[in-house]
Amino acid sequence: MAAALRAGMDVIWTLKDTMEKILSLRSIFAGYMGFDENLETLKAEVDQLLREEKDMEAKLKDLERGGQKKRKQGVEGWLERVNKLKTNFEAFKESNQGGGFIINNARKLIKAQELEGMTERVKKLREEGRNNTVEPTLDDEVQRAATLLNHFVENNNVVLILDDVWDNISLENLGVPPRAKGCKLILTTRLRDVCCRIGCEKLFQVNVFNEEEGWNLFKEILVQDGCIVLTDVIEKYAKQLAKKCGGLPLALSTVAASMRGVNDDHIWRNAIKNFQNASLQMEDLENDVFEILKFSYNRLTNQNLKECFLYCCLYPEDERIVKDEIIMKLIAEGLCEDIDEGHSILKKLVDVFLLEGDKWFVKMHDLMREMALKMSKFMVKSELVEIPEEKHWTAELEKVSLNPNTLKEIPNDFSPRCHKLSTLNLSNSNFLETGIEEIPESFLLYTSQLRVLDLSYNTELKCLPNSISNLENLCGLFLQHCGHISCLPAMKKMKKLRVLNIQGCNGIRELPQDMECLVSLQYLYMMGTSTDLEIPKGVISKLRNLKCIQSDNCRRLQSEDLNCLPHLQEFWSWFDELHNFNRLVKNLEQLKCYNICVSSSHLNRQRHHLPLGRNVNNVDFKGINFTLVLLPANITCLHIKDCEGLNGCIADYLQSIMSNLKELDVWQCTEVEWILNSEQIIEMQATLVPPHLRILRCWLSITCQN
Repeated sequence: MAAALRAGMDVIWTLKDTMEKILSLRSIFAGYMGFDENLETLKAEVDQLLREEKDMEAKLKDLERGGQKKRKQGVEGWLERVNKLKTNFEAFKESNQGGGFIINNARKLIKAQELEGMTERVKKLREEGRNNTVEPTLDDEVQRAATLLNHFVENNNVVLILDDVWDNISLENLGVPPRAKGCKLILTTRLRDVCCRIGCEKLFQVNVFNEEEGWNLFKEILVQDGCIVLTDVIEKYAKQLAKKCGGLPLALSTVAASMRGVNDDHIWRNAIKNFQNASLQMEDLENDVFEILKFSYNRLTNQNLKECFLYCCLYPEDERIVKDEIIMKLIAEGLCEDIDEGHSILKKLVDVFLLEGDKWFVKMHDLMREMALKMSKFMVKSELVEIPEEKHWTAELEKVSLNPNTLKEIPNDFSPRCHKLSTLNLSNSNFLETGIEEIPESFLLYTSQLRVLDLSYNTELKCLPNSISNLENLCGLFLQHCGHISCLPAMKKMKKLRVLNIQGCNGIRELPQDMECLVSLQYLYMMGTSTDLEIPKGVISKLRNLKCIQSDNCRRLQSEDLNCLPHLQEFWSWFDELHNFNRLVKNLEQLKCYNICVSSSHLNRQRHHLPLGRNVNNVDFKGINFTLVLLPANITCLHIKDCEGLNGCIADYLQSIMSNLKELDVWQCTEVEWILNSEQIIEMQATLVPPHLRILRCWLSITCQN
């Protein structure tokens, strides 16, 4: 028996020696020798693929909003394959953990080829993703015509309405059969000639309101907020002002809104005196409307309100302007101090009907936009193939917006002399185009007063001109989703910069050390940057005016860093280790808003979306041991997914925060048995039920007993 054991051990040691000799032949086993490095390469490729998947989803949502675009069939398949690869990658990583020296190295030899194959599949998926976007429906004349014609043929009674037509259109190309039985075409236009050229059978002129109808609308809006006392004298003046609006609904609405709350007779008389409006003739209608709308603009008492209104015309026609986005630019322009003031300004403009708005967006009526463009010293152009000629870049220009466009390059010798230019928007909102690929050094040489520079979504822009570093008055630099930019410009001279947005710039691997010179920086957005982004030690703590940080790379942030930021109000981040989150809990309790994900997997770090400045404190815990968690006392939204240690009654773990909690999500925590036990249910009115809790969701793999 002993001899057999010795013989067996000899065989094992012989195998070990053989394996070690095999492993020593490094040049032969290239796959083995490069396994660790290749695995890191694969991780980087997967990270990039997941960012591209996220960008793809965002683009698709934007393009599909309103039903104007639809996905190619291949896009859905691509997204499914990306999800499948994520699962396979996680399994591959787990299968390469554990084991001793021989087993571990033998596994590398066996799996080297599998690693290479998976890397190739990731690269192929990334290439497919660049070619799979969306296909146009409404913009494709042939497809649109076929769709419409099919509806006309299959249905006996069809009404097609075309709104706001400005030019002659071919009904045949549109897909409308001539004189189709039971089919009606209705169009609206401001130009009678358009109706005649299209061949409309009946014309109906939409008249303005008569005097009584106009007064009824004017009065309804004037007294809407109850802040005006409609005395006989004021009513007399109000009727005079309403009459001057010429029965135009938009004019009646805006003028009435501008006079809300005015109870002084002198102000009413002065308003009537300053209201310059000639008798309205239909052929001069648009100019007269501009004069009426300009009256409402002139009624704005604050110059910043006027400037903010004009700023909105830099956006494309009919654009739904994201409030968060424009507020950051207004801050950079010096038109408002912070997010709260920005929202207040937009609300005031909506309240007086100069803007339309809802919770997240504002919009400028096309007539309002045309008026603003006429009043401003702005150059606003879209759908450009080439940069406007230098003669258009006059010395008096204050703001320039060339968006959306199909620009690819700016000539090397192009150097406009615009010493008053404060905003330059070269962003690319056309997601089917990659945007500008290169900006010459000369382009920004004579724009010394520039405060806002927006180059966002130019996805093929590889580097920034060094001349940006000399823009000493720059207050807002917007580079979001310029994924090929690898480094930021020198920042020593940018002491006035208040907003820096590099969200989605995944090519940037390291922040510059001289970023510590940004002593005025208040808003720093770095979500979606490289997971390996290096932030030099001590840089964040020197940015003492920071109000908001959004980053995926604050997991190394120390509590001391946040203690050095006395103005910090908002903090978004992701932590891959629970103890890094726990040590910042006391700091979080001092903030106005935070949105954090704690997850050990970088593949599962999505947070819930929150708008800027919203008073919500949200934390997502995913795949961690919940018994080790420290919870901030001011947390309002808690999301728990696939966490260990939550057994029995979940309310027992959350008693310290229940009074503030508004939203609770529990997903796939299989050890949870109750939300509330029977004793807690009896006492819930007095103690445990949080008074603010609005949303409770539980997705468990067991049945709750109570």
